[in-house]
Amino acid sequence: MTPDRDTPAPSEVFPGRSDAELAQRGAACTAREVAGLLEREQPRLDRYLKPLLADPALRVVLTGAGTSAFIGVCLAPALARQLQRRVDAIATTDLVTGPQLYLQRDVPTLLVSFARSGNSPESVATIDLAEQLLDQRHHLIFTCNADGALAARAASLARAHPLAERLAEQRFERVVYLGSNELRGLAFEAALKLLELTDGRTVAIGDSVLGFRHGPKTIINGRTLVVVFQSSDSYARTYERDLLAELRRDACAGAVLALGARGDSRDSTQPALEGVDCANDIEVALLTILFAQIYALRQSLTMGLTPDRPNAAGVVSRVVQGVTIYPWPEDQVDVPGR
Repeated sequence: MTPDRDTPAPSEVFPGRSDAELAQRGAACTAREVAGLLEREQPRLDRYLKPLLADPALRVVLTGAGTSAFIGVCLAPALARQLQRRVDAIATTDLVTGPQLYLQRDVPTLLVSFARSGNSPESVATIDLAEQLLDQRHHLIFTCNADGALAARAASLARAHPLAERLAEQRFERVVYLGSNELRGLAFEAALKLLELTDGRTVAIGDSVLGFRHGPKTIINGRTLVVVFQSSDSYARTYERDLLAELRRDACAGAVLALGARGDSRDSTQPALEGVDCANDIEVALLTILFAQIYALRQSLTMGLTPDRPNAAGVVSRVVQGVTIYPWPEDQVDVPGR
């Protein structure tokens, strides 16, 4: 059947909606960002990083604000294990207010900055402080700026949409994201994104799989969705399976979803990500965060909000405003050494 000429063409970045509809409903920018992943520039990165990583004393600091900070939380454990060196995730919002607590003047440092817009005042100030307070500092910056090294590439995007759409249609009032190890940071980021795009109307929290029992579990009611990002590590999965069984036995949540790279023969309700059964947790995080962001966007649209500017009161903006950066006083106690 030939499509009606008056029917808008579906969006290439967000299936099920046209670009015109996304623009009309104030979701065009958010949809493009959700659909974007870092372009592979491995040779270029290798040339820059290889001589730096040859120094065993090099410290790696992963930094950003809000969503960008949680990228570092996800990556730090895996990078520390792989690189066999000190890797710290420090939010720019912490670093700017107390740089002397986090920076060590005589320790060579690679500052890896994650920034969606590249214009956050804390992100800019963090780079300035590193220049001022570190004797040996190097920078690696990842940004969604159109002039940067990002391109639209999301192979698993289409598979995430139907599941996210079905969940959004159920209009859950509370959502809990849980993860272990590297996926713990992913849980925090997923909750923050949902909270932002629904203007706080959907209560969302993130936690670790084991930490959830220590109080946060009281959030569950019949209008709650619980999502467990399942680890590829068999040992971590034993604890995750225990919690999933407990939640389903309690039968208090509206829905319990386990999402991971490897299906479980003992759990037919767990959807596995296709084609990535050998993926490690960082690779799983890159795919599952797409689901979380798509769900947040669809939930926002279902609630009649404008995802590009979800905060009706106008007090929360895409680029943080209202932050005054104060110069570091020259007579302040010096940044400590090792």
